[in-house]
Amino acid sequence: GNALCLAAYNLMGKRLLVRVDPWTVMFYGFLFGGMFLTALWGGQGAVLPILPIQGWLIIVALAVFPSILAYGLYLMALRRLEASRAAIVATLEPILAAAWAWLALGEGLSVDQIMGGVLVIAGILVLRVRFDRRGVKQNV
Repeated sequence: GNALCLAAYNLMGKRLLVRVDPWTVMFYGFLFGGMFLTALWGGQGAVLPILPIQGWLIIVALAVFPSILAYGLYLMALRRLEASRAAIVATLEPILAAAWAWLALGEGLSVDQIMGGVLVIAGILVLRVRFDRRGVKQNV
């Protein structure tokens, strides 16, 4: 399900970005996604938690930096790259998140996680070399 939704997001996003600004595409995506999730959440009888101001500031910071900034930058890249290329480069996200967690928080990485990261990076490099040999312009 997730792979199908991500593929649809990339392909539809690429088509929209031909004529619409990336930040506008993201705004409407978040708006309609938020409305859907609110209806789903509210339909279960859930209520907003009562949080101190610091709690709401953390929620806003989490919305702005990892969500809005990341999706906006991704859509800007998607506008310039082929959808397949942008999706391949996006596979670096969990590797970078794990690296930051290791550096900033002292999180441990298992051998499996390190090997998975190496395989993802190797796959990206192999695809880049393959495209270079065909003489295709590189934007990655």
